[in-house]
Order: sequence, then structure tokens, then C-alpha cells
Amino acid sequence: MKILSWLNYKITPQVRAAASFNFVDTELTTRQPTIYQLLFSSFEKSLLYGFYFFELDAKCECSLGYYKIHIQLKSDKSVYYSLPVVRKGKHKRLIWLPESIQEIFLSSDKPSKTIDVSITINKVSQNFARKKIQQKIIKKSEYSNDELKELSFEECWELYDTFFPTHKNQSNYIQWIRFKEPKLWFPVISDTLEFQIILMARTPSQLRNCKQLINQLMHFETKNKVLLLSTIACDKKSILNEHTSETLDVITVSVDKIVYRLNIFLSVNKPSHCLFIDSTQACTLSPYIFSELTHYIKQQSNCEIIYFDEDRLYKEQRVHPIFKQNLNIDLLYSQNYIGNSCYISYSSFVKQCGFDPVLQDSFLYYHYLKTSQQSPQNIFHIPKILLHRVLRDKTDSTASTYSLSYEGPIELQHFSSLQCITQFFKTVNPSVTINAGMLPNTHHIIWPLPHNLPKVAIIIPTKDSIDLVKTAVDSIFANTTYTNYEIIIVNNNSEKASSLEYFERLVSQHTNVTCLDYPYPFNYSAINNFAAKHTSAPVLVFLNNDVKVISANWLTELVRQALREDIGCVGAKLYYENGLIQHAGVIMGLGHVAGHSHRFFDQDSDGYLGRLKQVQNYLAVTGACLAIRRSVFEEIDGFEEEKLPVAYNDVDLCLKSFKKGYRNVWTPYAELYHYESLSRGKDTTPEKKARFLKEVGYMHHKWDTYIKSDPYHNPNFAANKENFTV
Repeated sequence: MKILSWLNYKITPQVRAAASFNFVDTELTTRQPTIYQLLFSSFEKSLLYGFYFFELDAKCECSLGYYKIHIQLKSDKSVYYSLPVVRKGKHKRLIWLPESIQEIFLSSDKPSKTIDVSITINKVSQNFARKKIQQKIIKKSEYSNDELKELSFEECWELYDTFFPTHKNQSNYIQWIRFKEPKLWFPVISDTLEFQIILMARTPSQLRNCKQLINQLMHFETKNKVLLLSTIACDKKSILNEHTSETLDVITVSVDKIVYRLNIFLSVNKPSHCLFIDSTQACTLSPYIFSELTHYIKQQSNCEIIYFDEDRLYKEQRVHPIFKQNLNIDLLYSQNYIGNSCYISYSSFVKQCGFDPVLQDSFLYYHYLKTSQQSPQNIFHIPKILLHRVLRDKTDSTASTYSLSYEGPIELQHFSSLQCITQFFKTVNPSVTINAGMLPNTHHIIWPLPHNLPKVAIIIPTKDSIDLVKTAVDSIFANTTYTNYEIIIVNNNSEKASSLEYFERLVSQHTNVTCLDYPYPFNYSAINNFAAKHTSAPVLVFLNNDVKVISANWLTELVRQALREDIGCVGAKLYYENGLIQHAGVIMGLGHVAGHSHRFFDQDSDGYLGRLKQVQNYLAVTGACLAIRRSVFEEIDGFEEEKLPVAYNDVDLCLKSFKKGYRNVWTPYAELYHYESLSRGKDTTPEKKARFLKEVGYMHHKWDTYIKSDPYHNPNFAANKENFTV
């Protein structure tokens, strides 16, 4: 279908101060946006009503951003469209103008950054628009051509618009709710288990939230009972409504006795299944919640704790899904990512001798920590949205707590969990120090080092590339506070005389530098195994030659983590040269085998639920900077030389470590630049491509279970994206 040429004018918009424009109510972000203003007063013809094809050409790296198109109509009304921009290049979409326009604004979520863009707008016919809409729907959803015929044009247009989210975490979420979520539910069963639902109200607003939830529970055809523990005096009769004394207990109690009274109630009544619902925000329960819990409890007879996913309700629209992961012990140390809504069995309550009344608001978090220490295999996660939290508006205190943004920790609660995590480690490891984390109510666990620091061997393979090696080595010397280390340069057939001279000079000038010759064809696995055998250091750090250390405590942090008995491989936070995230842990199943978490996020980004600023577990970390105890490295037979000479040998090493019972950990407190693929080059020749595909095949044959299902990555996320969207 031919495009009708109406306006084809490229423009570099002028950046204006964000305060000049009132877009606060339409932005799902609290960060000040960058505003671009497109004026059309100079044109002979104004933009009349109809469909237009809007094209934005981003001239620079612009990752994981989004634009909002604000159209000011002649009648002073406004319409809004969104346009995600996740890479440089052209980004297109249809827009509809109900009448002539006055001007157009673009707002970018990249504050204080100049982004070079050009705009092209073309008027198109309705037939052309219909064709484009149908193509997009078929590509992005499960609709067939025949099914599309049953939808009106207005319904098609509404569906098309959902493919352009107004916030990066909302990417495709509306479609996910419509097409994917219904397939997740188990068949609803009538004979659900009986749950003791436990609500706590410490403030008048929490009491109102509890009353609303109790009213909702009346509509569930279940045999559940409700316990309301309130520090606010309340009339039980006014709460009862259709409930009876047999199904609802209301206990008024002082703040310092609320957990104590809970312990007494549970000890006397002995309910088999307890469901805690956090009342700090108003919430509604999924109609499937009791059926889903019943299914999981019957499948896993050893359940002690079950937690589930959540989302937010903003102006009656479901937004900001909180997709959690299976038990991640080190992330749990960093914050209470599980939250305060969960299932706990009575047997778990008895096993832990009740809840600790001293911890008050943090008693559930303490229970999670103790259970993760004693029986982590009995903690389960349901990857389904079973709870919806209500965000009222920007002035609502709960809304400001969450900043209407998916970045930041999952629970920015009003109370501190520092006392809780401190008390926990006093019992399991008193030598641990707890510092405040990078984000509110998160923690940085400082694991102890022995008095005599163990020697660390930093192994750097290279073939020539002296500029890269020099940058790496100089940065180690300049930015490493850890004192007991050696650097082992592995010379793999360097050909330049300047390279050999540099190696010789480096060794002569530094007593802690060694150069080994590996005169065989390039084999990353064999080279590193070879170097590991030439050192007795109890800690090994495998480092690419194309990195640059930028945090002084990088090695101290890696060693602290690597010396933990239950930890295998330890990874660092790596940036591209332009400052964007290159590596923040490995997610299995992305790309051919695995991909990098949060790749292309901004350097200062908090990441999904604040994860870019918290220590946590992943199945694997990159070998560009990987620490491991020698004992573990030898136990798992080092890198795979024969089957994985070049690619995925680091992932294989980590998975072998995980299979042996060790957890692999990633830390944001060790930071380096990684000039990826500068030294070896890309696999472009037929031989290299064949070798790569062979390595891919080996990984799928050996690790297909983990490739298909990564326990540290929610299955609701898109399988082909590293940015935590559905």
C-alpha cells in the first residue's frame, strides 16, 4: 500500500527544561524527563486528523529508554503515544490524530542526556494503517488472520497500541495478561485446603486495608478463617458483616505484643496452613490464589514456605509486575525480596519454635532467613501473579514508596530490616559485618577474611594486544587494595617483538608478575587450566586481557565471596567502554545458550527490582572476571578443554560448580570495564562458526535442563530478552 506523502520533514528537536511542561500525571516515572518540543507553526499546512506513520531515528547509543509522544490538539486537548527506543536506529509506529494539532512534545526517560534524533512523519491511508496493525498483531500475539476478522478495527487499534508500552517494565505486560497468563492457571478446584489468613494492622490506614480485604474474602467459596491482629481499637461486629465468629477472629493488641499474641494463637489453634497478607498497602487477591496454593502444597508435601509474584494496580490498570525467582539465598541476605505476603506451614512454625517477637515487623524475614539456612529445599516460589497491590496516585504515601517504577528494591518498607539480618548472622556467623546497601533497606554482607590473607593468582591469557594487557595490568596495580596477589600472564604465541619485550620488562620490574608461554593453538580452557597448574595460590581469578579495574576493593570483594564454603564461582559487574552494563550475571536460555543479565542498562541504573546494586546468586557468571577457590576448581576438573575450547567454557564451569552443590554469586561491589571481543575477534569464518555451533550443541546436550529452566530467572520473562520484560 502506497504511503501518502503529507509531511516528510526531519528535525532535531530542541531540549527544554522539564519544569516548563506539565507531564507529571502522564509519566509512570518520578525521574525528571528530557523534553523535546516539535513546533509546526512554520508549515503551510497543519497536520489534519487521520493516521500518520511516525518514525524516530536515534543517532547515538540509547539503550532501554522510551519516548512518550505528547500531541497538543487545536482544541487544547491532548493525546499520548509511546515509543520504546532500546537501541540506536529507526523506531516506527502508527499514531492517530483525532483533529488538527497545535504541536508535539517528546519526553525521554533519559534525563540530562543529549540524544541526537531525527523525526519523520508521513500521513497514511486507513487501509495502509489497517494492514500495518494486523501485521503487528500477528507478529506479537497469538491471533490468526481468521481471528482478527472477528475483531473490530477499533479493537485492533487498541490492541496494537499495547505493543508500545508507556514504561519499560510495562513492555508487553498488557498482552501477557491477555494471552499468556490465562494459560498458567491450574484448573480451579472446589475442595481447596483450609487456610488461616493472618492480617496485621498497626495504623488506621492498615486497618482500613484489612477491612477491605476481609470483605473481598467473603466472595471466595472457601473454608478459610481470618485472624486480624490490630493495634487500633476496633469493633469486631462492624468487621464481621457476613462472617461469623467461627471464621473471623479479631484481637486488639499493643504494638510490642503483636507477634507474641500471634504465637499464642497459632500454638493454641494449630492451623495446618497459614497465609500472611501484608496490609501496608491496599491489595486484592487473585481469584486463583487458594486453588494455586492447594495445588502446590499437594504436589510438595514438604512445603514450609511458599511465596508468589505480585503486580500493582494503578488507576484500575495492572502495571509493574513483580516477577520474583526461586530461592536466591544471597539476594535474600541483601534484602527481603520475598516480601511479607506468603504461605507458611504450621510445621515450619513449630520447627522454628514460633516467630521471634523481638523483631516485630521483621519476624517473617527472620523466619525466611532461618529456613533458608536449615531447609532451603522446602522454600518454594509460584511464578504467578496472586496478589495485586493498589497504587492510588502520586500523592499516596504507598505510591511514593514504590516511586511508580520497577527499579529499586521490591520492598522499600517503612521499617529497617538491619536488626533482623544482624541478629541472624550473630547466630550463624558472628564474624560477619553488616553494612547498609546501595539502596534503602538493603544490606551489604561483609564476609570475613583470615588474618593471613590467602594468595590470589590473577591469570590473564593474551596473544600480543599489549595495549590491552598494559591497561589491565596497570589498573590492577593502581586500583587494588588487596595486597597478597600475583599476576600470571599467559603468552599464547605472541608474534610481536614489542610484546615479548613488554612481558620481559614486566616480570623484571615486579616480583609478583610471572609470564608463562603456552605455544599451542588458542584454547581458552586449556590455557587457563595450564596456568592454574603453575601456581599454588588457594584463590584463582581468571581475567580477560581486555578489562580495566575501576573499583579499589574489587579483589577484596571477590576473595571475600570466594572463600565462603558454600560458594563456587564469583562474578563481577562489568561495563562497556561507554559505561553501559555488559555483565551483571548470566541468565540461562537467552540466545543460543545464555545471555548477560541487564545488558545495555545504564551504569547508574538500579536494575530490575534493584538487582544491579545487590549481591545475588546466578547459575553462572562470565569468565571475563571470575574468582574461584582452587579446591573447588580442582574438584570440578577445571575448564572443559576438549569440547569447549572457546565459547561457554565459563558457563560450563559454573554449572559444574552448581551441580556439586555450590552457589555461584555475582557482586556489584567489584567493578571493571570490559572491552569485549577486542582481542580475539568475532566468529565470522566458516570454521569458527562450525566450532561455535558444535560448542552450542555440547552445552544443550549436557545442560539442557538449566537452559530450559533457570531457577534464578522468572519463567514469565521473555526468553529472548536480557532486560526483564515479558
